[in-house]
Amino acid sequence: MNTRFNRIIFDYDGTLIIHNKEKQAREIARYLKIPEDKFEDFIKRIDVLFSTSYGSHLYEKKKITYPLYCKCIEGIMGPLKEYGITVDDLNRAIDKNVRNNSQVTPYAKEVLEYLKNKGYELCIFTNGFHYYQVGNMKHNGLYEFFDRIYAWDNNYAKPDMRAFERVLAGTKPEKNIMIGDNVIADILPAKEIGMYTIGINMQNNEKYLSTPDKYITDLRELKGIL
Repeated sequence: MNTRFNRIIFDYDGTLIIHNKEKQAREIARYLKIPEDKFEDFIKRIDVLFSTSYGSHLYEKKKITYPLYCKCIEGIMGPLKEYGITVDDLNRAIDKNVRNNSQVTPYAKEVLEYLKNKGYELCIFTNGFHYYQVGNMKHNGLYEFFDRIYAWDNNYAKPDMRAFERVLAGTKPEKNIMIGDNVIADILPAKEIGMYTIGINMQNNEKYLSTPDKYITDLRELKGIL
């Protein structure tokens, strides 16, 4: 165990789980029995939803509640009644079909077991609801590895610094490692608060001068670092 650190904070979506968003969107549309003449339009809106619904700017740095989330969905998707569905219908479809059309990042279980055996406290830090992410983690066999799961229920979302302060849970920032795939949501705020950062398969990286302390392309590289 690298005694410099004792807690490792993982982003979830895009870091430990890989999503086939196009397939997920189509399966959601089929599950909801969207009419053929509205099918492609619905899929396009789902794509926009997946791309933007977890951006903090949509919530204006407010604590995330289910009603606020539903309001955000309606703002992105437009009137769902034209498809004959409700926000709750859509959320159930997303829950089922995203879970069934995602896969664990290669070597994730092997590496998580290694880190667990080394004595690290492992945490998930996710922009998503606790019930949803726990269900996804259990479905994919990842839940057992983690000591704590920090979701956005009635709290702030990444990259709000208040969300990162909460995840530190009273520990010193320099004793924590943040591992994620998104510069804006994961890396920049973690570095600002004093965490060591490791990026994997980074998104938006080319647009920013600030980069992770360490960049990896394969989770197995963590064994050489930690």
